[in-house]
Amino acid sequence: MSEIKKILIADDNPINQQIMGRLLKKLGYEYDIVDNGEEAVKGTMKGDYSVILMDVHMPVMGGVEATKIIKSNCRGNCPIIIALTADSFIGDEEELLSAGMDDYLPKPINKESLENKLIKWLQTDKNDV
Repeated sequence: MSEIKKILIADDNPINQQIMGRLLKKLGYEYDIVDNGEEAVKGTMKGDYSVILMDVHMPVMGGVEATKIIKSNCRGNCPIIIALTADSFIGDEEELLSAGMDDYLPKPINKESLENKLIKWLQTDKNDV
C-alpha cells in the first residue's frame, strides 16, 4: 500500500465540507478542513498537504488570492491546488489555471470525478488507497 496522502479542504460551506470529507474518507485519504483562503495559507505553512481542494468563492480571502500566496511561498514542493466552484462558465477553467491553480473541479462534486482528479495528480491506483 502506498503512502497516504494528506489533503486540505478549503471551503466555507459546512455541507460541502462534510460531503468532501466523506468522499475523501471513503477513498482512503486523510484530510483537514479550513473555512477560508486565509486559513488555507496558514495551514500550508504548518501542514504537509499533497493536495488542496480550494473553493474559489470564500469570505475573508478567496481561493484565487490564497492560491497566489501559497504558490509564491512554497519552496519547490508546492501542493497541487484543485479549484472547486459552482460557476462553470466558458473560460472559467482557463482563468483559474492562469491564476496558479493546477486543475479545476466543478461542483457538485461526486466520488468518481474527485477520485479521477486525485489519481491524476497523486499518481495512485485505486487499489493503493
